[in-house]
Amino acid sequence: MFPSHGRINCSLCFPSPGEMVSARSWRFRNDPGHFGSSNPKVLVLGFSKGPTQVSVYDNGPFEDIAFAKSRERLKRILVTLGLIEGSEDINLRFREEEEDFAFASLVRCSVAEIDKKTGKTIAGGPMILRAFKEPEPKRLITNCAKQFLGSLPERVRLIVMLWVFKTGTLASVASS
Repeated sequence: MFPSHGRINCSLCFPSPGEMVSARSWRFRNDPGHFGSSNPKVLVLGFSKGPTQVSVYDNGPFEDIAFAKSRERLKRILVTLGLIEGSEDINLRFREEEEDFAFASLVRCSVAEIDKKTGKTIAGGPMILRAFKEPEPKRLITNCAKQFLGSLPERVRLIVMLWVFKTGTLASVASS
């Protein structure tokens, strides 16, 4: 079943909500969510929540989590793709009342890698590519894809996948 707007109670990979799990240099947190329509025309996916989104998850309104601090860049992408108007308030698309758009992450829980040299948390760029190869993050990717993307609503016409790279820019790949 496709999720409804809100925090998602999922124990597919972790037994309890909020649980943190470490596996070698990887850190995972059970904090899945879904924003906007439960029967969208357009599904916009990031890879996973980064540190900014995790902070908002812990301290801010739910509707502010997805693409926090990246919404203007996201808006430019959606305008360029012809999916929204430039005059639109992108923030309204992340509300429960939204009918046409849904926003989430490919991996609904938070995924980060700890850099072995610096000890800093990495949540984008090359880390994403490594996540598809390493056993633990790959398991989460597979589980989430099956659980949340295995049976999409018939109304979905477009999926936009966004990646965050070192330069801070968002690149998009669209697929129907």
